[in-house]
Amino acid sequence: GRGFSYVREGPLDMRMDPRSGATAADFLNTAGVGELARVLSEYGDVPRGEARRVAREVVRRRPLAVTTDLYEAVRSAVGWKEKGGNPANRIFQAVRVRVNDELESLRRALEAAERLLAPGGRLVVITFHSGEDRLVKRFISGREGRCVCPPELPVCVCGARPIFRRGEVLTPSAREVEENPRSASARLRAAIRTAEPPADGT
Repeated sequence: GRGFSYVREGPLDMRMDPRSGATAADFLNTAGVGELARVLSEYGDVPRGEARRVAREVVRRRPLAVTTDLYEAVRSAVGWKEKGGNPANRIFQAVRVRVNDELESLRRALEAAERLLAPGGRLVVITFHSGEDRLVKRFISGREGRCVCPPELPVCVCGARPIFRRGEVLTPSAREVEENPRSASARLRAAIRTAEPPADGT
């Protein structure tokens, strides 16, 4: 394995492409407490106080080499909770997102969809943490063609034009979450492509 899960011991790698980029161990063993806490909070939706406790424990236990090293650091820092699932899930997710620069990959995919979708084509994205969802929400809302002219101007001069029409936002039902607890954080956003050219003009 490449360290995506704490269920069995493996190297702290987490790279989607094992031939390029820094590993999870590289990041965990070199980042400062502030950077570690920010990544855990932004990419794993870990509460700030909890993120700082985990970050301090990671730094204290360096060097980390295998998945159980990180797992034990999380366990030592925040213990276990009866509700909300194993906190290690969110920690491992956050490190994976950071190592693979997943938000940048998502941003590039959204821009590619803007260029490639035909008029009437549907953009549908399912996200699993708030960082992803914010990016998708801002991308769609930034292309809805809302006028940004000062209210005192009698007519629009900013040239705003809708590239996407926002669709519905779906979240899992209580029954879905009961049957599939991992769906709890999922959010589906949709938008319909208009005939306007892409924002970058290509």
